[in-house]
Amino acid sequence: MSHLQATHGHIVDLRRHTNVHLYWRGRYGPAERYELWLHDPAGREHQFTIHTRTLPARRGHEITMLTDALAVRGIVNWSTGISVNYLGVDPPPLLRLRDLWVPPALLIALASWLGDVGLLILPPAVLSYLLMAVMIRYVTRHLRAAVIQRALREVQRPGSGQRKVVRRNRRD
Repeated sequence: MSHLQATHGHIVDLRRHTNVHLYWRGRYGPAERYELWLHDPAGREHQFTIHTRTLPARRGHEITMLTDALAVRGIVNWSTGISVNYLGVDPPPLLRLRDLWVPPALLIALASWLGDVGLLILPPAVLSYLLMAVMIRYVTRHLRAAVIQRALREVQRPGSGQRKVVRRNRRD
């Protein structure tokens, strides 16, 4: 998992924010986000923002986060023994807004260029584009979620250098 980085530490501060979107102008994904500060064993603090509805951790819990260049992809809570794969819990949508207006606009331009033949080709072409876009995103989503799940299992493996699960709730 060369593109994934594991960050281990204790949660120093945790805040939950709820965003309210105006009708259809909302972003893809959940409206909740968590901002947390993680204190690693070397004494450094790291800030993470997670756009999710699910965060199985509180202040003082010992966690390991799997991140890539874009976002937090998974979390292992060593205090409770819970792990979460965020690509499986909050997956990105299969259809996007651009899928509903860009391809038909381009295909209408194609139909005007080809004339009557373009009008006959237009409905099956739009339908096949939408089906292919959904299938490609579905397969990509599941492959990425499988990679994250494999990395979470690797972090939780006893010989990985991480701590064993300690069932306790520390409150500071």
